[in-house]
Amino acid sequence: MLDVNNSTEYEKVAQQVYQAILASDEVETMEVLHNVQITGRSGVAHQIDVYWRYLKDGVEHQILVECKYYKSTIALIHARNLLGLLSDIPNSQGVLLTTKGVQSGVVNLCNFYGISLKRLRDPKGSDWDGFIQKVEIEGILRRTEYVDFALKIDGKDEESIATLAGDSGVSVNTLEALFQDGTASSPQAVDLNPGLFGIGLDHGINAVDLAPEKRIPCQVPQ
Repeated sequence: MLDVNNSTEYEKVAQQVYQAILASDEVETMEVLHNVQITGRSGVAHQIDVYWRYLKDGVEHQILVECKYYKSTIALIHARNLLGLLSDIPNSQGVLLTTKGVQSGVVNLCNFYGISLKRLRDPKGSDWDGFIQKVEIEGILRRTEYVDFALKIDGKDEESIATLAGDSGVSVNTLEALFQDGTASSPQAVDLNPGLFGIGLDHGINAVDLAPEKRIPCQVPQ
């Protein structure tokens, strides 16, 4: 929350905000000062609310921030005053900071002369209009307990042996599968679920049919 009671406190908050922003900027900040006097080309000293000096590509730049802690919108005269500062202080850019909006003509003048208009105030609920304010995600947490099997294939066909020569481990979620005593396959070629292995085995092979997602009982070789 913007906890300020007067213009001076508002200016100090603005200084802190710029220090935080500039800390992550790709420039070499030399100083961020509050309530300083800068002498222009005319020899006249100007009071600056927040003064930021930095280096970029070896060139020194100056940002002059004028803070307006008003209860009403700022008038065109404030933009003109800042424009006068910029013309007297070389190589400088202006920022007009306010708690409220601006009156007619201020935006056009600032846009034409490159003066940045900013608003620093407490957030409002209406700031969220047009944006997603709340996201709800529903989910179900499932506990899993896995049992690992090592399949031993007694195939004699060279093609089957070569196909199954790799990793023979199988991991089954015991909370999503049922177990029964295993039964031997018939003495003929066994075509297992293509979604599981996608291969056929030769004669006399004891196989395990695993389809836990469909909750089909698993058969483990005896």
